[in-house]
Amino acid sequence: MSSYPLIKYPSTVEQILSEQPPTPAPPQQPPQPVLQLLPEPTNPGRFSVKAPKQLSLLGLGIGELGIAIAGAILGNITNNSSLSATAFILGTLLVVLVGWSQHISYPDRKDKHKQQRDKHSKKVADYLTAYRQWELESNQIRERHQQELITWQRKVEKLKLEHERNKQACITPEAIQSWRESEFRRRIKSLSPVPLSSEQIVENSQEDKRGYAEYPNNSKFPALIREYFGHKNIHILRKMSWYTPDFALIDTTNNIYIDIEIDEPYTPRQHPNSDSELTLTHCLGKDDTRNKCFTDANWFIIRFSEKQVLLYPESCCKVIAQLLSECTSNSSVLNKFSRIPDLQPENQWTREEAYQKAKNQERLNYRRK
Repeated sequence: MSSYPLIKYPSTVEQILSEQPPTPAPPQQPPQPVLQLLPEPTNPGRFSVKAPKQLSLLGLGIGELGIAIAGAILGNITNNSSLSATAFILGTLLVVLVGWSQHISYPDRKDKHKQQRDKHSKKVADYLTAYRQWELESNQIRERHQQELITWQRKVEKLKLEHERNKQACITPEAIQSWRESEFRRRIKSLSPVPLSSEQIVENSQEDKRGYAEYPNNSKFPALIREYFGHKNIHILRKMSWYTPDFALIDTTNNIYIDIEIDEPYTPRQHPNSDSELTLTHCLGKDDTRNKCFTDANWFIIRFSEKQVLLYPESCCKVIAQLLSECTSNSSVLNKFSRIPDLQPENQWTREEAYQKAKNQERLNYRRK
Protein backbone atom coordinates (compact mmCIF):
# COMPACT_ATOMS: atom_id res chain seq x y z
CA MET A 1 0.00 0.00 0.00
CA SER A 2 1.20 3.52 -0.77
CA SER A 3 2.18 5.75 2.11
CA TYR A 4 2.74 9.39 2.94
CA PRO A 5 4.85 11.24 2.11
CA LEU A 6 3.90 10.39 -1.47
CA ILE A 7 6.40 11.71 -4.02
CA LYS A 8 5.76 11.73 -7.75
CA TYR A 9 8.08 12.86 -10.53
CA PRO A 10 7.34 14.47 -13.90
CA SER A 11 6.41 11.80 -16.43
CA THR A 12 9.62 12.14 -18.46
CA VAL A 13 11.73 11.95 -15.30
CA GLU A 14 9.75 9.03 -13.86
CA GLN A 15 10.67 6.92 -16.89
CA ILE A 16 14.33 7.02 -15.84
CA LEU A 17 13.60 4.67 -12.94
CA SER A 18 12.91 1.86 -15.42
CA GLU A 19 15.40 2.81 -18.14
CA GLN A 20 18.84 1.38 -18.75
CA PRO A 21 21.95 3.31 -19.83
CA PRO A 22 22.37 3.35 -23.60
CA THR A 23 24.62 0.65 -24.96
CA PRO A 24 27.94 2.12 -26.11
CA ALA A 25 28.18 2.34 -29.87
CA PRO A 26 30.63 -0.10 -31.45
CA PRO A 27 34.01 1.56 -32.03
CA GLN A 28 34.99 2.45 -35.54
CA GLN A 29 37.38 -0.16 -36.80
CA PRO A 30 40.65 0.89 -38.44
CA PRO A 31 40.72 0.28 -42.19
CA GLN A 32 42.00 -3.11 -43.21
CA PRO A 33 45.46 -2.97 -44.82
CA VAL A 34 45.36 -3.38 -48.59
CA LEU A 35 48.00 -5.34 -50.48
CA GLN A 36 49.49 -2.98 -53.05
CA LEU A 37 52.06 -4.74 -55.22
CA LEU A 38 54.36 -2.92 -57.64
CA PRO A 39 53.44 -3.30 -61.32
CA GLU A 40 55.11 -6.33 -62.88
CA PRO A 41 57.80 -5.49 -65.48
CA THR A 42 56.71 -5.92 -69.11
CA ASN A 43 58.08 -9.07 -70.74
CA PRO A 44 59.57 -8.17 -74.16
CA GLY A 45 58.73 -11.65 -75.48
CA ARG A 46 60.68 -13.60 -78.06
CA PHE A 47 62.60 -11.95 -80.89
CA SER A 48 60.46 -12.59 -83.96
CA VAL A 49 62.24 -10.61 -86.71
CA LYS A 50 63.65 -13.00 -89.32
CA ALA A 51 67.27 -12.64 -90.50
CA PRO A 52 67.72 -11.16 -93.99
CA LYS A 53 68.72 -13.54 -96.83
CA GLN A 54 71.14 -12.90 -99.67
CA LEU A 55 69.57 -13.37 -103.14
CA SER A 56 71.01 -16.53 -104.73
CA LEU A 57 72.07 -16.99 -108.43
CA LEU A 58 69.60 -19.80 -108.67
CA GLY A 59 66.84 -17.40 -107.86
CA LEU A 60 68.05 -14.95 -110.46
CA GLY A 61 68.32 -17.74 -113.03
CA ILE A 62 64.81 -18.92 -112.34
CA GLY A 63 63.63 -15.30 -112.64
CA GLU A 64 65.46 -14.90 -115.98
CA LEU A 65 64.00 -18.18 -117.26
CA GLY A 66 60.55 -17.03 -116.34
CA ILE A 67 61.04 -13.78 -118.25
CA ALA A 68 62.24 -15.66 -121.34
CA ILE A 69 59.18 -17.92 -121.28
CA ALA A 70 56.89 -14.94 -120.78
CA GLY A 71 58.55 -13.13 -123.74
CA ALA A 72 58.13 -16.14 -125.99
CA ILE A 73 54.49 -16.54 -125.11
CA LEU A 74 53.90 -12.82 -125.69
CA GLY A 75 55.58 -13.11 -129.18
CA ASN A 76 53.41 -16.05 -130.19
CA ILE A 77 50.25 -14.33 -129.06
CA THR A 78 51.02 -11.05 -130.77
CA ASN A 79 53.01 -12.58 -133.66
CA ASN A 80 55.45 -9.73 -133.04
CA SER A 81 59.07 -10.76 -132.45
CA SER A 82 60.18 -7.19 -131.71
CA LEU A 83 57.72 -6.90 -128.84
CA SER A 84 58.88 -10.23 -127.48
CA ALA A 85 62.54 -9.15 -127.62
CA THR A 86 61.76 -5.85 -125.96
CA ALA A 87 59.90 -7.55 -123.13
CA PHE A 88 62.79 -10.00 -122.66
CA ILE A 89 65.35 -7.22 -122.49
CA LEU A 90 63.28 -5.16 -120.02
CA GLY A 91 62.65 -8.19 -117.86
CA THR A 92 66.32 -9.09 -117.91
CA LEU A 93 67.22 -5.55 -116.82
CA LEU A 94 64.69 -5.76 -114.01
CA VAL A 95 66.15 -9.04 -112.76
CA VAL A 96 69.64 -7.59 -112.95
CA LEU A 97 68.56 -4.46 -110.99
CA VAL A 98 66.80 -6.47 -108.32
CA GLY A 99 69.71 -8.83 -108.00
CA TRP A 100 72.20 -5.98 -107.83
CA SER A 101 70.05 -4.10 -105.27
CA GLN A 102 69.74 -7.17 -103.06
CA HIS A 103 73.44 -7.80 -103.32
CA ILE A 104 74.39 -4.22 -102.41
CA SER A 105 71.83 -3.85 -99.52
CA TYR A 106 72.48 -7.22 -97.91
CA PRO A 107 75.29 -6.07 -95.55
CA ASP A 108 73.14 -3.14 -94.31
CA ARG A 109 70.12 -5.36 -93.80
CA LYS A 110 72.20 -7.91 -92.00
CA ASP A 111 73.70 -5.24 -89.72
CA LYS A 112 70.28 -3.73 -88.98
CA HIS A 113 68.93 -7.14 -88.05
CA LYS A 114 71.85 -7.70 -85.71
CA GLN A 115 71.21 -4.33 -84.03
CA GLN A 116 67.54 -5.21 -83.55
CA ARG A 117 68.48 -8.58 -82.10
CA ASP A 118 71.06 -7.04 -79.76
CA LYS A 119 68.55 -4.42 -78.63
CA HIS A 120 66.01 -7.08 -77.90
CA SER A 121 68.58 -9.13 -76.03
CA LYS A 122 69.33 -6.10 -73.84
CA LYS A 123 65.60 -5.66 -73.20
CA VAL A 124 65.39 -9.31 -72.17
CA ALA A 125 68.40 -8.92 -69.86
CA ASP A 126 66.92 -5.73 -68.34
CA TYR A 127 63.57 -7.46 -67.96
CA LEU A 128 65.12 -10.41 -66.13
CA THR A 129 66.99 -8.06 -63.80
CA ALA A 130 63.86 -5.97 -63.20
CA TYR A 131 61.73 -9.08 -62.70
CA ARG A 132 64.09 -10.49 -60.07
CA GLN A 133 64.04 -7.10 -58.29
CA TRP A 134 60.25 -6.92 -58.60
CA GLU A 135 59.88 -10.42 -57.23
CA LEU A 136 62.14 -9.60 -54.29
CA GLU A 137 60.29 -6.36 -53.47
CA SER A 138 56.91 -8.06 -53.94
CA ASN A 139 57.84 -10.74 -51.43
CA GLN A 140 58.94 -8.04 -48.98
CA ILE A 141 55.66 -6.16 -49.55
CA ARG A 142 53.66 -9.37 -48.96
CA GLU A 143 55.55 -10.02 -45.73
CA ARG A 144 54.94 -6.46 -44.51
CA HIS A 145 51.29 -6.74 -45.49
CA GLN A 146 50.98 -9.98 -43.57
CA GLN A 147 52.43 -8.30 -40.49
CA GLU A 148 50.09 -5.35 -40.97
CA LEU A 149 47.16 -7.77 -41.18
CA ILE A 150 48.22 -9.43 -37.93
CA THR A 151 48.57 -6.03 -36.21
CA TRP A 152 45.23 -4.89 -37.63
CA GLN A 153 43.50 -8.05 -36.44
CA ARG A 154 44.92 -7.55 -32.95
CA LYS A 155 43.62 -3.98 -32.87
CA VAL A 156 40.17 -5.12 -34.00
CA GLU A 157 40.09 -7.84 -31.34
CA LYS A 158 41.25 -5.34 -28.71
CA LEU A 159 38.53 -2.88 -29.72
CA LYS A 160 35.90 -5.62 -29.61
CA LEU A 161 37.08 -6.74 -26.20
CA GLU A 162 37.12 -3.16 -24.90
CA HIS A 163 33.64 -2.55 -26.33
CA GLU A 164 32.34 -5.70 -24.64
CA ARG A 165 33.87 -4.59 -21.32
CA ASN A 166 32.23 -1.17 -21.71
CA LYS A 167 28.89 -2.84 -22.41
CA GLN A 168 29.21 -4.99 -19.31
CA ALA A 169 30.33 -1.99 -17.24
CA CYS A 170 27.16 -0.13 -18.24
CA ILE A 171 24.84 -2.74 -16.77
CA THR A 172 26.35 -3.03 -13.31
CA PRO A 173 24.05 -1.77 -10.53
CA GLU A 174 26.52 1.00 -9.71
CA ALA A 175 26.74 2.17 -13.34
CA ILE A 176 22.96 2.08 -13.78
CA GLN A 177 22.46 4.07 -10.60
CA SER A 178 25.12 6.62 -11.58
CA TRP A 179 23.63 7.02 -15.07
CA ARG A 180 20.11 7.43 -13.69
CA GLU A 181 21.25 10.10 -11.25
CA SER A 182 23.05 12.00 -14.00
CA GLU A 183 20.20 11.56 -16.49
CA PHE A 184 17.70 12.52 -13.76
CA ARG A 185 19.33 15.93 -13.30
CA ARG A 186 19.85 16.40 -17.04
CA ARG A 187 16.19 15.83 -17.78
CA ILE A 188 15.13 18.16 -15.00
CA LYS A 189 17.13 20.95 -16.63
CA SER A 190 15.40 20.26 -19.95
CA LEU A 191 11.88 20.30 -18.50
CA SER A 192 9.38 22.98 -19.48
CA PRO A 193 6.96 23.09 -16.53
CA VAL A 194 3.56 24.65 -17.12
CA PRO A 195 3.59 27.93 -15.15
CA LEU A 196 1.09 29.07 -12.57
CA SER A 197 -1.66 31.43 -13.54
CA SER A 198 -0.62 35.04 -13.13
CA GLU A 199 -3.92 35.79 -11.42
CA GLN A 200 -3.95 35.59 -7.63
CA ILE A 201 -7.11 34.13 -6.08
CA VAL A 202 -8.39 36.35 -3.27
CA GLU A 203 -8.19 34.55 0.07
CA ASN A 204 -11.75 35.32 1.15
CA SER A 205 -13.34 34.42 -2.16
CA GLN A 206 -15.22 31.25 -2.86
CA GLU A 207 -12.11 29.95 -4.64
CA ASP A 208 -10.25 29.79 -1.33
CA LYS A 209 -10.65 26.12 -0.41
CA ARG A 210 -7.63 25.77 1.82
CA GLY A 211 -7.62 23.06 4.45
CA TYR A 212 -7.10 23.47 8.18
CA ALA A 213 -3.32 22.85 8.17
CA GLU A 214 -2.70 25.29 5.32
CA TYR A 215 -3.39 28.32 7.52
CA PRO A 216 -0.41 29.70 9.50
CA ASN A 217 -2.60 30.12 12.58
CA ASN A 218 -3.25 26.37 12.71
CA SER A 219 0.14 24.94 11.72
CA LYS A 220 3.81 25.82 11.72
CA PHE A 221 4.25 24.28 8.29
CA PRO A 222 3.26 27.31 6.10
CA ALA A 223 5.77 29.54 7.92
CA LEU A 224 8.51 26.90 7.97
CA ILE A 225 8.49 26.24 4.22
CA ARG A 226 8.84 29.98 3.61
CA GLU A 227 11.67 30.17 6.12
CA TYR A 228 13.60 27.23 4.67
CA PHE A 229 12.88 27.64 0.96
CA GLY A 230 12.37 31.38 0.52
CA HIS A 231 9.23 33.51 0.66
CA LYS A 232 9.43 34.38 -3.03
CA ASN A 233 9.53 30.68 -3.98
CA ILE A 234 6.32 29.69 -2.18
CA HIS A 235 2.97 30.45 -3.87
CA ILE A 236 -0.59 29.85 -2.73
CA LEU A 237 -4.03 30.34 -4.25
CA ARG A 238 -2.77 30.29 -7.83
CA LYS A 239 -3.93 27.77 -10.39
CA MET A 240 -1.94 25.44 -12.59
CA SER A 241 -4.24 24.37 -15.40
CA TRP A 242 -7.48 23.23 -13.73
CA TYR A 243 -6.07 22.72 -10.25
CA THR A 244 -4.82 24.91 -7.42
CA PRO A 245 -1.82 23.53 -5.45
CA ASP A 246 -2.05 23.77 -1.66
CA PHE A 247 1.49 25.17 -1.86
CA ALA A 248 3.59 25.63 -4.99
CA LEU A 249 7.34 25.67 -4.52
CA ILE A 250 8.90 27.14 -7.66
CA ASP A 251 12.68 27.20 -7.97
CA THR A 252 13.24 28.91 -11.32
CA THR A 253 17.02 28.78 -10.91
CA ASN A 254 17.01 24.97 -10.99
CA ASN A 255 13.84 24.62 -13.09
CA ILE A 256 11.99 22.74 -10.32
CA TYR A 257 8.23 23.13 -9.78
CA ILE A 258 6.75 21.22 -6.82
CA ASP A 259 3.08 20.80 -5.97
CA ILE A 260 2.93 20.38 -2.17
CA GLU A 261 -0.35 18.89 -0.98
CA ILE A 262 -1.78 18.29 2.49
CA ASP A 263 -4.33 15.45 2.47
CA GLU A 264 -7.15 15.05 4.97
CA PRO A 265 -9.15 11.81 5.22
CA TYR A 266 -12.50 13.57 5.47
CA THR A 267 -14.30 16.93 5.71
CA PRO A 268 -15.61 18.81 7.58
CA ARG A 269 -13.01 18.66 10.31
CA GLN A 270 -15.68 19.14 13.03
CA HIS A 271 -17.72 16.14 11.88
CA PRO A 272 -20.24 15.21 13.21
CA ASN A 273 -20.66 18.63 14.83
CA SER A 274 -21.18 20.45 11.54
CA ASP A 275 -23.99 21.33 9.21
CA SER A 276 -21.94 20.20 6.21
CA GLU A 277 -22.31 16.69 4.84
CA LEU A 278 -19.47 14.24 5.50
CA THR A 279 -17.12 13.83 2.50
CA LEU A 280 -14.38 11.21 2.38
CA THR A 281 -11.30 12.72 0.72
CA HIS A 282 -7.97 11.67 -0.77
CA CYS A 283 -8.76 7.97 -0.60
CA LEU A 284 -6.58 5.55 -2.53
CA GLY A 285 -6.77 6.24 -6.27
CA LYS A 286 -9.01 9.31 -5.94
CA ASP A 287 -6.23 11.81 -6.80
CA ASP A 288 -4.76 9.89 -9.76
CA THR A 289 -6.23 12.24 -12.38
CA ARG A 290 -5.04 15.34 -10.53
CA ASN A 291 -1.58 13.85 -10.02
CA LYS A 292 -1.29 12.98 -13.71
CA CYS A 293 -2.22 16.54 -14.67
CA PHE A 294 0.73 17.87 -12.65
CA THR A 295 3.27 15.22 -13.68
CA ASP A 296 2.32 15.62 -17.35
CA ALA A 297 2.87 19.36 -16.87
CA ASN A 298 6.45 18.58 -15.68
CA TRP A 299 5.75 19.22 -12.01
CA PHE A 300 6.90 17.22 -9.00
CA ILE A 301 4.33 16.29 -6.35
CA ILE A 302 4.81 15.80 -2.62
CA ARG A 303 1.74 14.73 -0.67
CA PHE A 304 1.75 14.80 3.14
CA SER A 305 -1.02 13.72 5.43
CA GLU A 306 -2.55 16.41 7.61
CA LYS A 307 -1.38 14.47 10.65
CA GLN A 308 2.25 14.58 9.48
CA VAL A 309 2.13 18.31 8.78
CA LEU A 310 0.55 19.16 12.16
CA LEU A 311 2.74 16.87 14.26
CA TYR A 312 6.05 16.88 12.36
CA PRO A 313 6.26 20.06 10.28
CA GLU A 314 10.08 20.23 10.24
CA SER A 315 10.38 16.60 9.20
CA CYS A 316 7.98 17.39 6.35
CA CYS A 317 10.26 20.26 5.31
CA LYS A 318 13.17 17.82 5.42
CA VAL A 319 11.39 15.66 2.81
CA ILE A 320 11.17 18.69 0.52
CA ALA A 321 14.85 19.46 1.08
CA GLN A 322 15.76 15.85 0.26
CA LEU A 323 13.93 16.08 -3.06
CA LEU A 324 15.63 19.37 -3.93
CA SER A 325 19.03 17.91 -3.03
CA GLU A 326 18.32 14.87 -5.20
CA CYS A 327 17.37 17.06 -8.14
CA THR A 328 20.24 19.54 -7.89
CA SER A 329 23.10 17.65 -6.15
CA ASN A 330 23.21 20.63 -3.80
CA SER A 331 22.82 19.62 -0.17
CA SER A 332 23.17 23.11 1.33
CA VAL A 333 19.48 23.30 2.29
CA LEU A 334 19.35 19.66 3.40
CA ASN A 335 22.30 20.25 5.73
CA LYS A 336 20.05 22.48 7.82
CA PHE A 337 18.03 19.40 8.76
CA SER A 338 20.91 17.28 10.06
CA ARG A 339 19.32 17.15 13.54
CA ILE A 340 15.75 16.79 12.32
CA PRO A 341 14.50 13.18 12.33
CA ASP A 342 13.21 11.64 9.12
CA LEU A 343 9.47 11.74 8.62
CA GLN A 344 7.78 8.49 9.61
CA PRO A 345 5.49 7.12 6.90
CA GLU A 346 1.73 6.94 7.24
CA ASN A 347 -0.34 4.60 5.09
CA GLN A 348 -2.80 6.08 2.65
CA TRP A 349 -6.38 5.29 3.55
CA THR A 350 -9.15 3.47 1.78
CA ARG A 351 -12.73 4.74 1.86
CA GLU A 352 -13.50 2.37 4.73
CA GLU A 353 -10.50 3.61 6.70
CA ALA A 354 -11.39 7.26 6.00
CA TYR A 355 -14.92 6.64 7.23
CA GLN A 356 -13.54 5.05 10.39
CA LYS A 357 -11.26 8.05 10.94
CA ALA A 358 -14.29 10.37 10.61
CA LYS A 359 -16.26 8.20 13.02
CA ASN A 360 -13.42 8.48 15.55
CA GLN A 361 -13.14 12.26 14.96
CA GLU A 362 -9.45 11.68 14.34
CA ARG A 363 -8.78 15.14 12.90
CA LEU A 364 -9.77 16.73 16.20
CA ASN A 365 -7.34 14.58 18.15
CA TYR A 366 -4.03 15.56 16.51
CA ARG A 367 -1.63 17.05 19.03
CA ARG A 368 -0.20 20.10 17.29
CA LYS A 369 3.50 20.86 17.76
